[in-house]
Amino acid sequence: MARAATGTVPPPHTTSSAASGATSSRATSGATAPPPPHTTTAPIRPRERRKGNRSPLGVIGVLTEAHAADKQLEVDILNVSPQGCAFRAPVAYRPGATYTMRIGTGPLHLASIIRIISSRTRADGSFDVGAKFV
Repeated sequence: MARAATGTVPPPHTTSSAASGATSSRATSGATAPPPPHTTTAPIRPRERRKGNRSPLGVIGVLTEAHAADKQLEVDILNVSPQGCAFRAPVAYRPGATYTMRIGTGPLHLASIIRIISSRTRADGSFDVGAKFV
């Protein structure tokens, strides 16, 4: 953009000609800026509490009571993370109770002590249980 003869920069809606010193304005009569597009805000989701991602897993796990090795129950493992797991069981579990969990069979298995964090009843009569590895 060329400078006017006075050494000032003309406003954005005008142009200047350095040779003649004349200015011409752009057609601005009656024109207004379009309104900003309407934006919708997404609902605020609760913050994710988990420290790591849970990986879906469709295997059988075996829960054993810590003080009674002969009492075992098979459960369906729903997902697992470095911090814990979720499983579906036919009975409710008391939050805070500890068990030994064995996930998988053969040489590739995971065995750990777990602490029950939550136990929620499902419509089909089974229970969704969340547990933390200790």
